[in-house]
Amino acid sequence: MRRSRAARYARWSALAVFLLAATVVGVYGYRAWRAAEQRRQVPPAPPPTVRQQAAEFSFSRLEGGRKLFTVRASRTTEFARDSLNRLEDVRITLYGRRGDRFDRIHTRQCDYDSAAGRILCGGAVQLALAAAPAGSAPADDWTEIVPTPSTVLIETAQVTFDSATGVVRTDQPVEFTFPGGTGRAVGISYDSRAGVARLHREVSLRVWPAVPASTAPVELSGTSLEFRRDAHTLRLAGPVRARQAARSFTADAVLFELDSSFRIRRARARGQPQLVVRAPTGWHLLRAEQFSVELRATGGVERFVADGRVELRSEGAPGRDELAAEQLVAEFVAQDALPREMRFVGRVRGRSHREGQALELTASELRARLAQVSRGSVELRDAEATAAALAWQSADGEHLQLSGNRLQAQFARSNRLHELSGDGDIVLRRAVTGSPEQLSRSRTFSLRFSPAGGWSELEQSGDVRYREGELTARAERAQFVHAENTLQLRGGVILREGAVRTAAESVVVWPQRGELVAAGAVRTSFLEGSAGPEFAPAPAHVAAERLHLHRALGRAVFSGSVRLWQGTVAIEAAQMEFDRTAGRLLAETAVRAAVVEAAATPPRLWRVAAGWLEYRNGEGTLRLQREVQAESADVRLRAPQLELDTAVEAGTRRILRAVASGGVVVEQGRRRATAELAEYFASEEKFVLRGGAPVLHDGLGNSVSGAELTFYRAGDTILVKSEEGSRTLTRYRVER
Repeated sequence: MRRSRAARYARWSALAVFLLAATVVGVYGYRAWRAAEQRRQVPPAPPPTVRQQAAEFSFSRLEGGRKLFTVRASRTTEFARDSLNRLEDVRITLYGRRGDRFDRIHTRQCDYDSAAGRILCGGAVQLALAAAPAGSAPADDWTEIVPTPSTVLIETAQVTFDSATGVVRTDQPVEFTFPGGTGRAVGISYDSRAGVARLHREVSLRVWPAVPASTAPVELSGTSLEFRRDAHTLRLAGPVRARQAARSFTADAVLFELDSSFRIRRARARGQPQLVVRAPTGWHLLRAEQFSVELRATGGVERFVADGRVELRSEGAPGRDELAAEQLVAEFVAQDALPREMRFVGRVRGRSHREGQALELTASELRARLAQVSRGSVELRDAEATAAALAWQSADGEHLQLSGNRLQAQFARSNRLHELSGDGDIVLRRAVTGSPEQLSRSRTFSLRFSPAGGWSELEQSGDVRYREGELTARAERAQFVHAENTLQLRGGVILREGAVRTAAESVVVWPQRGELVAAGAVRTSFLEGSAGPEFAPAPAHVAAERLHLHRALGRAVFSGSVRLWQGTVAIEAAQMEFDRTAGRLLAETAVRAAVVEAAATPPRLWRVAAGWLEYRNGEGTLRLQREVQAESADVRLRAPQLELDTAVEAGTRRILRAVASGGVVVEQGRRRATAELAEYFASEEKFVLRGGAPVLHDGLGNSVSGAELTFYRAGDTILVKSEEGSRTLTRYRVER
């Protein structure tokens, strides 16, 4: 029993010892677990290279009491060695010197060198350039970077921020967006205090025009770009290249001026900028020393200016055009961004070659207005040039030159020239193969073109002066008709060719045929040296209703109540022709002539009527035919033909001898004589009748006949010559 109690006691003792041991182990285990838990909750000890770590970090820099920037980080690590601080979730706000900026930089991690004052951000970096909200001071609160209509967003990497200078810099690729476009480049530096950003190289931009929305974007590229925030400018260095649909552009540099929302409002290109527009039917090229484009606030081009040696070229199916000037100014229609007016200024020179025709223009200024014919398409409506000269050459070799103080052009569809007009000292030159050059001057002119091409009609007005070889003319109006190759002059027309002068109400000239027709109160004067009629040493004058002048033949035909007078000689007829080459005058139908008789005192005038008259210079003989009647004082003569032999005495052409033939009747008072032929000698005042049994009647029933009868105007003596001989009778007295 005692042994069983001992065994039981031993078992309880062992159990007690086990429980005690387990309790001690449990207590110590629990304490070890608590110590481990506490050790886990205690931050790890910084590495030997780290001096200090903090959960929040920020610092700012002020200048003159104004905050320049603020740097924030959600966590910072200060290293024991050097002066570097590791910043995480970094946000930098730049306020600018005037506090008018709200530029922001955001990245995940940066190293801050406190000694050098530089922040180096090795990963992806976002940069937002924006103006401070109007009327508010710079805020310390961070605003997340999101696109806005007035913000420039930049994405890049490995950025350095110098807190001493406020310059942000990287050499890595850059992508950015701005109001109305996007871009790429390699490397950027941004001076936050001066507000200047520079893209270092390989710059490319894509800009979307504000209107119309369907317009293709403009693709731009350059070697570098500089953005000046305060000046609101972008400068793209070249060579600059741009493309928009069928348009391409090159220049050495382009300067963009921005509005308050940083949208482009003006662009200036320098260094031989060039614009090329290609179309299915050809191409257009524009180059100058400088381009300037002004944009509307609502979008679209408002004004375009090209300065310095402007050159415009077009080539295509219709032909080839060239235009040069010192300046080009183009005004655009707002809704469609199409030019409505173009003005070329300073030494304007133009050339056009179309369908075998050539056109050249020089002017001090050229203004062209355009009209929209369809969406995105315009055509010329009219144009005006000052101090201008125009030269046109047709396919068949015709040359036309025009100059004046002002020239105006009207255009039909497809830019076809419809009418050209002008005023102020107009000068026109025209040359046609096979005819002399034509020169005309006037105050105004109008030149119309046919739909088939070439000019159809030219009109000049206001003191028109015309010259063609030796022919000159003056009139109030002139009209050239191309199809008929005629010149029509109207209103107080005065023609001169050599020493021949003609005045008329209207004149039609055929230059190639060498003919002209004058009508209405025609007055022609043959002055000294004109090779005109030679009745007296004085100008010969002709009045008629119409003149047809064959200039090449030297023949002038007057018609309609024609009257010629020279000295004391006067001739009238229904038609009169003078051949200057032969020196021959021919008058027909209702001819009337008046010639002074020689040796008569006082001068006695013979008046002659006939159906035909001829006179040749140098011969001095007037030949008349067809029912000739001549009358002088008391003598009347009728005959089919009459010749008046004349000579110039004391400056006056006088009749020396008259010969009538073909059945002559001579009447003096009651005396009446008939014969086949009658001669009158002015120096002796005697008539000699012969042929056809001459008979002289005294009116009292008495007559005398013979082979030849001679009687005197002032005497009663009659000489009779017959086969029996001659005899003298004095029984027939002359009644005076």
